[in-house]
Amino acid sequence: MQRLPFLIVGCFGCLGYLWGLHGPGLPGSGASSARPDPRPVFAGDLADADARREAFVRLTSDPRGPTCEDVRRGLADADVRVRRLVAEWLGEHDVGGRISLLCTALRDREMDATVRSTAAAALVRIRSEECIPLLIEQLEDSDPNVRLYAIQILESMTGDSLGYQPYCPTRARVAKAEEWRRWWVARTAK
Repeated sequence: MQRLPFLIVGCFGCLGYLWGLHGPGLPGSGASSARPDPRPVFAGDLADADARREAFVRLTSDPRGPTCEDVRRGLADADVRVRRLVAEWLGEHDVGGRISLLCTALRDREMDATVRSTAAAALVRIRSEECIPLLIEQLEDSDPNVRLYAIQILESMTGDSLGYQPYCPTRARVAKAEEWRRWWVARTAK
């Protein structure tokens, strides 16, 4: 009787190999199983936001990392903490399309201001001139933190603030944002 559990476990282990649960086909056989890629999947449809954050963290620990679709779903998640986590991750990892994804998050006025600020901070680490026109747009954002990040990035990339102050009255901010637009046009015309 004491050997029965071992026998059952042993049989299930063999069945597991036959069914492809422990790797591709039988060990040493070279055969591959028909099972899908075992890579973790971002479960954006999970009801619990904590579970979705944990799912994304599991993806980031996988050597292949999250796919662009995982990142898009994460940035569109209903929970602000998931979106912020994904934006932070994008700032730290060189993946194709990350600037575009961060710029989309930054441009989205419906997006929570903390996520847009996190996207802006991620762009600081990336330092790509590709995002300069978008950052100039953000100088007129309604949220002062987004404006602050935008001017900080522009200053760090260009070495100049052109006198822009993120907390000054709207009229002055709009005039300085227009000055930044003229500066960009002149720079790209060269």
